Amino acid sequence: MNLALDQVIRQVVRDPEFRSFAEEAGQQAAARAGVSPAELAAVLEGDLVTLHRGGAHPLLIMQLAGALGIDPMRRFDAEPRAHDVTEER
Repeated sequence: MNLALDQVIRQVVRDPEFRSFAEEAGQQAAARAGVSPAELAAVLEGDLVTLHRGGAHPLLIMQLAGALGIDPMRRFDAEPRAHDVTEER
């Protein structure tokens, strides 16, 4: 769980002014939101896999995907899974 990351996702989804500010002044926006610049960049770029690994709430990740027009299944499907790896015999 990453409450600061969850909050910044909510802000980007719901507050167009904050989103514009974050896109223009990433360092300041990240500091104001209490997240790292890399975390803010992941939100703005719609890097769903990184957000998931960073502890963002799954429902907020889906809201962000919808707001950014991203197909979450395509993003997560590109991620290799342990069960997809075949053993050589």
